[in-house]
Amino acid sequence: MNMEMVSQPTQGGLSNVVKLVVKTFLEERHYRELHRILSAQWGGAHSLSAVVKLMEETEWQKCPAEELLRSVLP
Repeated sequence: MNMEMVSQPTQGGLSNVVKLVVKTFLEERHYRELHRILSAQWGGAHSLSAVVKLMEETEWQKCPAEELLRSVLP
């Protein structure tokens, strides 16, 4: 095997590896558990995003707390 080819990063290499691992090793129960965990973690983020959007639409005055929220929201 040519070592130059092995050491060269490929476009989307990590992404392709993750896809292979997911397709090969995850079962339905894993997907259910991932869904449960991610739903619990992301539920609050969606609520905060909605609040910030409402504040923008109503031209709410910005405060330091809002700037902090904006910096951590996706």
